Amino acid sequence: MLHRFPDDTPGAADSLAPTLSADGSVGPPEESHPTAGPRYAQRALLGRGGMGDVTACHDRVFGREVARKALRRELEADPLARQRFVREARVQGKLEHPGIVPVYDLAEGPDGVPYFVMKRIRGMTLDEILVGHANGDERVRASFGLRKLLAAFCSVCMAVDFAHARGIVHRDIKPPNIMLGDFGEVYLLDWGVAAAHAETGGESAESRAQATDGGGDTALGEDDSPGARIAGTPGFVPPEHLRGETPGTPRGDVYALGAVLFELLAHEPLVPRGPLLDMVRTTLAGVDADPARRAPGRDVAPELAAICLRATALAPESRYPSARALCADVERYLEGDRDLERRRVAGAAHAERAEAALAAALAGTVAFEQGRAQAMQELNRALALDPSNRGPLRTLVRVLTESPREIPEEVRARARAEDGRTLQMGARLSAVTPLLYLLMLPIVYALGVRSAWLVGAAVVAIAGAALAGYLVSSRASATLRGRGEWAIVVLRAGILFALSRMFGPLVLVPTLAAAFGVAMQVHPERAGRHVGAWVACLSVGVPTLLEWAGVLPASYAFGDGRMSIVPQMHELPALPTEVLLLVASIATIATACVFVGRIRRALSEAQLRLQLNAWHLARLLPDDEATR
Repeated sequence: MLHRFPDDTPGAADSLAPTLSADGSVGPPEESHPTAGPRYAQRALLGRGGMGDVTACHDRVFGREVARKALRRELEADPLARQRFVREARVQGKLEHPGIVPVYDLAEGPDGVPYFVMKRIRGMTLDEILVGHANGDERVRASFGLRKLLAAFCSVCMAVDFAHARGIVHRDIKPPNIMLGDFGEVYLLDWGVAAAHAETGGESAESRAQATDGGGDTALGEDDSPGARIAGTPGFVPPEHLRGETPGTPRGDVYALGAVLFELLAHEPLVPRGPLLDMVRTTLAGVDADPARRAPGRDVAPELAAICLRATALAPESRYPSARALCADVERYLEGDRDLERRRVAGAAHAERAEAALAAALAGTVAFEQGRAQAMQELNRALALDPSNRGPLRTLVRVLTESPREIPEEVRARARAEDGRTLQMGARLSAVTPLLYLLMLPIVYALGVRSAWLVGAAVVAIAGAALAGYLVSSRASATLRGRGEWAIVVLRAGILFALSRMFGPLVLVPTLAAAFGVAMQVHPERAGRHVGAWVACLSVGVPTLLEWAGVLPASYAFGDGRMSIVPQMHELPALPTEVLLLVASIATIATACVFVGRIRRALSEAQLRLQLNAWHLARLLPDDEATR
């Protein structure tokens, strides 16, 4: 018995459904009508859409699981809804493509409700996958990486291009209508608002009319209700459709594909969600479709960003001419990305070997220079293969900054050379300072000499200290420079002792001793620093103790609340004495300031060089790490 739809459309269900007998042979139908009862055993409800409910069923004829979509009961009395429902089944059934769910059957149930049966697919929609990524679902992230999603996107593009070649535009492409199956299948779902278009090449008007069942261009709005003026979902509908210029064109589907690609890359919708009127205004005005700019944290490749911009151009003629052309650009990127992936893998292997060589060098299991050289060679190869890889860059910075367990002799030699330059700078000052003392001899003689041998000893010590400083600061042999250093210490001590006989150990001498002690603290060796400190302290302490013990004449007399200096080496007339004390104090202060200033300048220059080197090294790392 034949069964026809109420609109008397021929071909809806022209054959009876046979059944399988117990022995597996094909037998006669169980009932006179191919209803859901005898052939399709209903299971669970899979989902509800604007036009129909989708139920899982078991097909008793073929023994397979299928999906059955039936018109919603509240729409049964609407002839336009019934017509559009049948058209959806026939459009989907006509498009035999791996990316489009095949339709197995189209019929009416005993209650008069039309339904069609299609392949049961299992998997996740692209919308669910993107939500999983946003929520940090590790299973989703591991199963659906960017390369896999881009490959699935290309499959959708080819399914759309196949439909376009047969005169059909989908008009509702969006992530919820794209499903990735459990076994690599990719499907474009929901052809409920699909329509014929006038831009087909090679398709006749008759074939386009057959594709749409001759039922006109019924469209759906965002609520997916029949009779709405604009088909599709806000955010994916192209601006020319919103303006009512075209009911549906291939470039409109290209726009929707571009919106899907944008959301896939940026993990946010092309048109921000909000009130419908705001979304329409944004679409009409033109939205920024550069995912690299709108989602900088996603690290979107510039090639993919350019594809999004072209696919979603405001003017249809500026978009890709077809979904196939859009797919071709994405595939070209994937081909280049595969080569990049191979380079990354090879670069990562070299980076691992560099890490191992550096670790061995730092641990001392191999000679540091040998391990460092090997690490540098491997890093050069790794960076040549993948310049943007952060791992080799971090290792390179470690190679350049981390110290070995044992300082290499070459480094020690350079450090000794730098210490020598610092020592020479101090020695030059040690040569200049005594000469300043000699310039004060006229004032000293103007005081009146009491002990010529003490004055002579002081002059000899001053001249000897100047000569020793010159020898240390010159290019003399290491032996001579070493002896000159000790000569400076001894002669400085002699100068301080002689001066203690002029004004006593507690006037002027402590200032000169402090300046000498500070100068000795820049000595590169610890022994030199210790000797300088001891000599400075003993120059004040020993003469004082000897005076207390009566070995040396007392330099100070006390009485009536006053302390008087008792001259030993010179007479101390008022004005010349004050002039000598003033000049000697200023000279000591100036010398100390010059010396410390030069040391500070040298230290600042060294710090600046270090900071400059650190800045250069930081430029090797990406911005987010270089600023940490």
